[in-house]
Parts: sequence; C-alpha cells; structure tokens
Amino acid sequence: MVDTQTLEAVVGDQGRRQVGRVVIAGLSAVAIGLVAGYVGWMLVTPGASLVLTCIIVAAISLVGLLIGWRWLRSPGDRTTRRLSVTATAIFGIAAVWWTYAFAMPAAMAWDTAATPQAQRALIGIPVDKTQCIAVMNGSVGPLRAPYNRCATSASLAGSVVYYYAMSGPRTDADPYRGLVFTEGPASGLLDECVRHLTGDWYAFTADPSGLTGYDQCLGGP
Repeated sequence: MVDTQTLEAVVGDQGRRQVGRVVIAGLSAVAIGLVAGYVGWMLVTPGASLVLTCIIVAAISLVGLLIGWRWLRSPGDRTTRRLSVTATAIFGIAAVWWTYAFAMPAAMAWDTAATPQAQRALIGIPVDKTQCIAVMNGSVGPLRAPYNRCATSASLAGSVVYYYAMSGPRTDADPYRGLVFTEGPASGLLDECVRHLTGDWYAFTADPSGLTGYDQCLGGP
C-alpha cells in the first residue's frame, strides 16, 4: 500500500516545481520583451531603417522563444511551454510595435534638456541668419553625436534649429537625415519626409537622389 503522506508530499513537490517553472517562464518572457524593446530604443535614429531595426528586435524575441522551448521540452512541461511561447510572442510583438511606433518619439520626449538647448541656440542670432556648430559628444533625443547643429532665426516662418547627422567625426554633416526644432509655425514641413515626434520636434529623412537634401523637406526646390 502506498503511504498517503508520501504520495501527498510527492504531488505537492511536483506542484511547487510546476508553479516555479510557470513563474520563471513568465518572468523570462517579460525580460525578453524588455531587452528587445531596449535594443529597439537604442537603435532607432533619424534616417535609419525602421524595418531593419524591427527585424532585429523580432529576432531577439525569436531567439528567446526558442531557448524557452528547449528548456521546457519534457512532456510534463507542455502547459508551461505553451504559456512560455504565448507570453514571449506577446511581449515580442509588443517590443516590435514599441520600436516602430513609439521608441523615437519617446527618446525625444525623455530628453528634457533638448528644447532648452535648442532655444538657447537661437539666442543672439540676427534675423534671417544661420549659425552652425559641430557637436562631437552627447545626444539630442534619438540622434547621437557627432552631429551638426544649425540655428536659423526667421521673422515670418518661425525660427528653426536643424540637427544634421554625421557619418563620422571628420565628415561633413549629412543633409538627408536629422532632427528639426521649430519655434513657430511648422506648416512648411512636408509630410512625406518629416515625422512629428513630440512638441516642436520633428525627424526628417530626405531623398539622397535629390540635390538639396533638407530643402526637400521644407518645400524647397
């Protein structure tokens, strides 16, 4: 005859192990989603391919899913395996969506020093004049140094500060991608190459085959 107390102890031990595996599977799914979302947040930048970045984020989630699948490969873990796969897939999809739709605006919104910095750049510039400087360290929103900052004081259209990405510390600014801060009307910014991020901030990506770069985004020739 099987000892009832022994049987209850075995069942209880198996139940605790199952609960522990479920908790670990759930926490692992959350961790994978957070890591994938953080990678997406770090990779997004004006002009970079959002599709490629989202593929990288999805690949991280897929690797985590496969690791969890192999870890929970015993027959007794079928329920936990389904939970792990479902949770990882949900958090992976959320990470991809976050990267595509929210990572760049969030990076801009969280940089609380960006707007005061842009406003200070406009101080002392004569009307209809532009001053540019190269910034070799730091970042502004999703754009990391090196970059060129050009401040233009305008009497009618509103003052503008451009942040042009640079491909290297000794190269010229890239006129085809960067950030725009507008102090006044933003009606001159074309929707096809400018994305509103937050407040007075926009990201722009112009067509490299054109001759004027950022002028295309401003409705120029």
